[in-house]
This record gives sequence, structure tokens and C-alpha cells, in this order.
Amino acid sequence: MVKLRVDRCNESQFLYATTTEALISDILSDVTAIYNGISKVNRVSEGESIECGTCPSSPSLSLRGRGGGRKKQKKSTWLISIKVDALSKHGPCLPPHMRGLTSVQIEEKQLIDRWSIEQEDGDSVENADENGIRTGKAPNSEMADVLRRVVAEAKSAMSKESIEADVCLTLAKVHDVLDMLRGAVNVAYPQGLPSYDPIEKELNDVEELDSSERPDVIQLTSAKLWWAGKELDLNKKLKEYVGSNEKTKLVVKLQMKDQGPPSREPALTEEDRKQLMLQAYKRQEELKRLQEDQDDSYLDSNWADRQSLKREFHGVKNIDWKPK
Repeated sequence: MVKLRVDRCNESQFLYATTTEALISDILSDVTAIYNGISKVNRVSEGESIECGTCPSSPSLSLRGRGGGRKKQKKSTWLISIKVDALSKHGPCLPPHMRGLTSVQIEEKQLIDRWSIEQEDGDSVENADENGIRTGKAPNSEMADVLRRVVAEAKSAMSKESIEADVCLTLAKVHDVLDMLRGAVNVAYPQGLPSYDPIEKELNDVEELDSSERPDVIQLTSAKLWWAGKELDLNKKLKEYVGSNEKTKLVVKLQMKDQGPPSREPALTEEDRKQLMLQAYKRQEELKRLQEDQDDSYLDSNWADRQSLKREFHGVKNIDWKPK
């Protein structure tokens, strides 16, 4: 079994197990799917700001028109956080046209959240969202604990600590973690979340993400694998690069086609550099202490005289040449 440590943006992401007989195209397909799956889990569990709608009270932005002139247009994106923790505290998202508005503004505009009315649940707990993004109808404490516990398990399963533990990730494991998150959300909200809720979009794979704007999303058609400063040919097998030794561990880098070759690995890791600097500092302090201890006044003492024994034998010890 060959172990690949997949790096992206100079950071280690996960370990992947394969064989030397595997095609590079198959490896790239799995690695890209696992990387995107981990990114999805992180977006759902940890939170990521994404485009969710247009804020009605957004300021005017200066945009360039077709003719090259500049024109004023009201267009600003209201950013919200895809986070299950926020779901457990404040419930699902409001419709896009109601986000960011106060309760007074909603009443004045006579806006209605039809999903909240249709899915009225007696077990929900009122907890208003001060940001005006979510409905404020949170699940009860038991269901909220289920959501938080599942999120903690998902984050642990996708953690980079698995690299230190020498645990390889598989696409099946990523799917299991996503299914676990879907199950937790379905348990807390049996009726389902509204179709415009970002978590609902993420878990149902209908989110609108563009890899040109989001570095954590990579399309398979634009992905490339690099090893030892070389781009791996999709039509070749791994053994054509590393030989037939199945007990090999490699560091491969996942890049996009338009990004060019990745930067080379540093000669020293950050931890090694810190240790080297620490040793240099200790050596400098030791030399400084030795420099301060270079006192040779003891050489004037009788016990330090190398000729004292010779003078003792010749009887010329303690001779005073001064007149008395």
C-alpha cells in the first residue's frame, strides 16, 4: 500500500492509500472528491461566509457598464454563516428578502416567512437572532445537543490530526460523515429545512460554488497532481514514477491547471526551524557564559606553578634576592 500525503496551498490536508498499479487519473479523481468532501464538512460544521442573497438596505456600489462608463447600482451581497451551531441556536435561515431586516421593518413591508408558518412546531424554542438572519425558532435543548455532538464528531473525523495518527481517509468515510450530518439535521427538523437554507443546499449538493472564487473547491477537470516538481500524467500508472515498492510514502500536491507548478517543500519544517533556532540560542548563551568565566588569575597561585617541584629538588625554593 502506497500512502500519499496530499498537500494544498502549502498545507497538509489528508492521507490517501493507493497502490503502484493505480492510474493517476483514478487517484486524482478520488483525491479531488475527498478534498471537496472535507471542504463541504468544514463549511457545514465550522462555518463559511457565502453569498446567500441581496441585502435590501445595501449601499450603492459603482459598477462599470457595457459602454465603459460607470453607473450606480444597488447591489451588495448579504453574507451569512453556514454553521450547524447557529442552526441549533437560532433555527433555519429567513428567506433572502427578509434577511438583515428588523422586526419593525418586516412589519412595515408586510413580509411573511411562509415556511415558518407552514412548519409551525410546538417543540421549538424562541431565540431571536440579533443579526436578523435566522428565524429564531431553535430546536429544543435535546435536539440542539444532538446537532452539536454530531458536528464535533464530524470535525474530529475530518481533522488534520489524522495525518499525525497515520490514518488514511477514504471517499466512503467522507460520505459517511456527510450522511451523519444529514441524519442529525433530519432528526432535529423532521419536516426538513427550507430550500433556500445554506445548510440544506450544502447537504443536498445544490450549493452554488465557483472554484474561481473559492479556493476550497476544485473541479476535477481543472485539477492536477504534482510530485517531486513534476506534473503527473493522467494516462500513466503510479509505478511509472515511483517504482513497484508498495511500502512507499509520498507527498503529492493538488493544484489547479491555471496555478502553475506548486512551490517546493522548504528544506526545514517550521518545527525543525524552531528547534534549530533554540539550539543556536542555547549555544550562544553557553559561549557567553564561558567568556565571562575566562579568569586566569589563579595562575599566580603557588599550586599552579609548574616549576615549583623542580626548585624544591634543587634547593632554590624561597630564595630572596633582596638585601636584608
